[in-house]
Amino acid sequence: MSASRNLGISLARGEYLLFVDSDDALAEGAIDRLYHCAVEDDVEVLFFNASAVFENSFVRSKYRDLKTYYETREDLSAVVSGIQMISRLAEAREFRASACLQLTKREYLLKNSIRFIDYILHEDNAYTFELLLRASRVKRVNEPLYIRNVRDDSIVTSRTRFAHFYGYLRCYMRMMTLSGLMEYQRLDEEKGVQIITRQTARNTLGTWSRLDEQNKMKLNTLSPLEKYVFDLIRSSESAGYAGTGAGRTSWLVRKYLNMLSVTANYYRKHGLALTLKKIGCHLRAKSWR
Repeated sequence: MSASRNLGISLARGEYLLFVDSDDALAEGAIDRLYHCAVEDDVEVLFFNASAVFENSFVRSKYRDLKTYYETREDLSAVVSGIQMISRLAEAREFRASACLQLTKREYLLKNSIRFIDYILHEDNAYTFELLLRASRVKRVNEPLYIRNVRDDSIVTSRTRFAHFYGYLRCYMRMMTLSGLMEYQRLDEEKGVQIITRQTARNTLGTWSRLDEQNKMKLNTLSPLEKYVFDLIRSSESAGYAGTGAGRTSWLVRKYLNMLSVTANYYRKHGLALTLKKIGCHLRAKSWR
């Protein structure tokens, strides 16, 4: 789905972008209502609510928590920055990482080169996080303008597979990289970011714990960096995210992910030969200390 959405972003020509999953629908008059709200306050991202419709009574009973999951209550109708929105969503426990519940200014996406991570599940988590981190004007309307059809075999409700775990892990890595580049103006802003990234780490561990042994054997397909980050997540969780252990883990994750990001950017600008030369100089400098 990520690749299809990214293609849609590149091909779209309208002023705003709105994603709708193939088995879902928009409420009557939703587009007019959303467009009016977005234009009136000149927002880059407009969030809204959804109502859940269940495939049958069995699905309704099995996933009853989803009935009110998309019905947020905190009043976030005032225009704020994206980082302030993260803080308020985290405090209210109403961070809903669904690209389908966002109307986004297309120019804003293109200017900041915001895209979904290709070929993973749960890609909405990193996408929504980045969308908010970079935005200066965001608001939410607490109206159910989207209709979520809950089925027994969707990405959200299907049996947990390695792809679910991997999707959360990749999102966590991306979110930690982005959060490490931020300059926070207030303590509550940094706290909100930490709450959201920590929840993604716990989702990573939660999906891992639900995997059968056959799926867990696929851990060997991870890259060395992915394995390292997952080991750090596991060690933090065993420590209960308490004290200096959690802080050191977050610092280590950011350190290595930022190092990887810097190297990738240098490679894109200067090519392989100069990048390898730069790495060699760095390693020799470290060995002399």
